[in-house]
Amino acid sequence: MNRLDFTDNIPDTTRVVWVSQKAKDRWSPVITSINAIWSQLELETVFRNEREATIQTVAPDKIVNFCKRVMSYGCFITELGKSADTGFYSSRHQPAIEGQPYTYRVAVHRSNVYFEDSVLSAVTRLGYPGCCAKFFDNTWNKEHYFDTTWPQHLNSHLYRPHANLLLKSIGLRPCFHLPCSFDCEHTEKVSSMIARVAEQLGYEKIMEGLYQLLDMPMEWSALHGYAEIKTPIFKVITKTDATGEEYKFQFPGSFYPDESARANKFPYVVPAKQMTLFKSQDFAESTLSPEDNGFPSYQAETEAHNKILSSLSDNIDSNDSGALVDLGCGNGLLLSKIGRLFPNLKLSGVEVEIAKSDKAQQLLGFGVAISCKNMFLYDLVDIKYILIANQRILENPKFLEKLHGTVFIYDYLTHEVEVCSLDTLKRLT
Repeated sequence: MNRLDFTDNIPDTTRVVWVSQKAKDRWSPVITSINAIWSQLELETVFRNEREATIQTVAPDKIVNFCKRVMSYGCFITELGKSADTGFYSSRHQPAIEGQPYTYRVAVHRSNVYFEDSVLSAVTRLGYPGCCAKFFDNTWNKEHYFDTTWPQHLNSHLYRPHANLLLKSIGLRPCFHLPCSFDCEHTEKVSSMIARVAEQLGYEKIMEGLYQLLDMPMEWSALHGYAEIKTPIFKVITKTDATGEEYKFQFPGSFYPDESARANKFPYVVPAKQMTLFKSQDFAESTLSPEDNGFPSYQAETEAHNKILSSLSDNIDSNDSGALVDLGCGNGLLLSKIGRLFPNLKLSGVEVEIAKSDKAQQLLGFGVAISCKNMFLYDLVDIKYILIANQRILENPKFLEKLHGTVFIYDYLTHEVEVCSLDTLKRLT
């Protein structure tokens, strides 16, 4: 990124512009709920022995009760300094100014050892992945980026909700650190831990809303020191590194809220007449249940799908125009995601349950053939890529004899994906 030297002179600001009052009424309370629990989640991961320490900002009028609560859990506090309370998100802590509002910046830790604010502490005590700490040290401390979003994009191959911090300025983030990439596997583990703690606290619905928002398609662009993050329901304007030319990339998420704006450009919902793989105008992905696809929650479904998409990306060229079938496609959500990742593939799906196959056809449109039949009776002629669950093969091991090409065998429980060539299949049979 060709950065200019006046970033420090640009005032911090964060502004949200909604596409409609309806979208704001539906999703603004969700964002408020997420922000309301985030500080508690950070503390609870320490109190519940998931990691050694966390860093918090505390208002002066709340510091006494905060300290009492920390001590009640047998934890310790190290004051790291005071920061200016600007009222806006800032990626850097501004020094407190005499007579102006400020907050305390403190470390809460389980062991009675002085907390040193360093990269080493980030890994060993805050529980941040080593790859992300190294990335932060390089981009932040050495290259002096104000915003690490663009380097994170350059370091990414895929884009995952579990490492999506594009909306961090309005408090929407899946983890406590700055990931090194949008597909960091180590960050996925941290995000899963946070989600698990949230579930233990009874915040499943709030976290589901978080992951839905982080899985929206987004476009990030930056120019003259301000970033604009567009989503289907709002856009965010916030401070970033100053540049004299525009930088832009797209996050190809898969969740379109019912209240999404309709337009011909990414990331909005394409009008029905111009759609191919995208959902029909009167059918929203938010109406689909994870249970249609055998998952207990939206997050579990997303994690499983991400594993499959990652395996497909490692083994299929993005411009491949071969045929792919999803045997047991459920409501078609996975096929919809595959269609966005591989726009040239000829997609089809097989689903034995009528209600699910109808949903898949509505979601995908008639450019994708959905067959409502028993997958074991499906004719697999001229299919280059096949998706099938390991559980289905266990039901009918002889079905392996019918498979050909490249087969992606995934496991609902472990989320692992095995890629089998024709030779491998012969050995299995």
